[in-house]
Amino acid sequence: MPRFIVTPWRDLAELMKIRGQLYQFGEFEQDDRRQEAVNQVLAWRTRKADFPLALESTCVLVEATVQDGGGVLSTHSVRMLYASAISRFVTGFCDTTQDTSYKQSMHQRAAELKLPLSLVEIRHEITHRDLPSLIRLRENAKKSLDWLWRWYWLQLEVMFDTPDETTKQRNVDGARDDLQVALNAYVPSRIDDIRNKTTQKSTPAEVARTEIIRICQGKEECLQLLAELLTTPNGKAKCLIPAEKASSMDGAYLIWDKLLLQLHTHQVGFLSILLTQMVDFLSEPSAKNGSYETIKDALFEWILHFLSQKPWKACLGKSQITLTEEVLAKCLLSVTTWTTKLADALVKKGDKEFQKDWMPLVEIAEGREVNADASLTSTPTKGTEALPARKGWTKRRGLWPQSAIGALPQETDYQNQLAVNKLIEEAGNEEVE
Repeated sequence: MPRFIVTPWRDLAELMKIRGQLYQFGEFEQDDRRQEAVNQVLAWRTRKADFPLALESTCVLVEATVQDGGGVLSTHSVRMLYASAISRFVTGFCDTTQDTSYKQSMHQRAAELKLPLSLVEIRHEITHRDLPSLIRLRENAKKSLDWLWRWYWLQLEVMFDTPDETTKQRNVDGARDDLQVALNAYVPSRIDDIRNKTTQKSTPAEVARTEIIRICQGKEECLQLLAELLTTPNGKAKCLIPAEKASSMDGAYLIWDKLLLQLHTHQVGFLSILLTQMVDFLSEPSAKNGSYETIKDALFEWILHFLSQKPWKACLGKSQITLTEEVLAKCLLSVTTWTTKLADALVKKGDKEFQKDWMPLVEIAEGREVNADASLTSTPTKGTEALPARKGWTKRRGLWPQSAIGALPQETDYQNQLAVNKLIEEAGNEEVE
């Protein structure tokens, strides 16, 4: 027989509406109804004893955030609210949901759930030590809400909507078309707002920006599409690359920064996806086409802007260092002229300790730069004499290219190849003897 499940909410649409109100996105982005949503969830809580832990945790964390911005409670009262909300959230997922027959430590359980370990640490401080500062409590409350968004709220869409491959492709194509239309509407309207110094919230640019955020709504495939459209000039949609690269990118920053900052705020992981797209483009081999190099030059400037300018550093906070290290790792694993140049520029913008950690790796990568961009052959060029082979293996300068275990590097130079052949020949002679 079918199994019926009684829920406090009427249907999925009502639950999704509450999600939008709690996280302030979509139609509720400009309409703050978080307190109304909290009251609704608390009413649901009285209807059913077996209440979803993720929904209750979201409710108490959002309520603490609302009270923090209300200006009514004292600082200590707000800290107590945050501390209680974070502690109940972490304890609920890492302790009370465990099987009593086999108990794990909170750190082990958090690792299984992909919960940031910093949340377990701050929960320990709240319980056994001094109450953390308000700044740290705010940061960890945001981490908690981000985790709940990714592992609970987004999963509801997957659970209740599983389209086939044809429908998925149709949805992706539709999202691409919608994003192109919204981007094409945003740029000219944003330019008009800048020229007229408009401060109204209902301008066409603001409408287009809201539509772009609504289309994505935390969907990773849509964020990937948006990053692709923003970094690839195709004539169909406006992108981050200026039509004519001027000596300064200030105009492009003025047009796009507001949209990109709000996308980063509302869409978890968007900036990481965008940076990955940009670095992948810089990692492609150099081309003789001048326009291709112009695109790389603009992307290079954008990455430096994201990771070093004041508006973005203030928005990113501590994650700025993490994103910078992720970009550096990608650059050093895919060495080209542009990625080496980018890595060098990023390291030089860091503090002395950061430079001390990363500059040796950048210098090693620069030693391999020519081999990565040029196609080397195993025979000497015409008109040149082959250098005498050295006995034994020769140490290669720079990073080794990625290859299967036991396979020779594809970029082995002529001298190394002669040495390899010599060793194989000597080994064969010894076996015969």
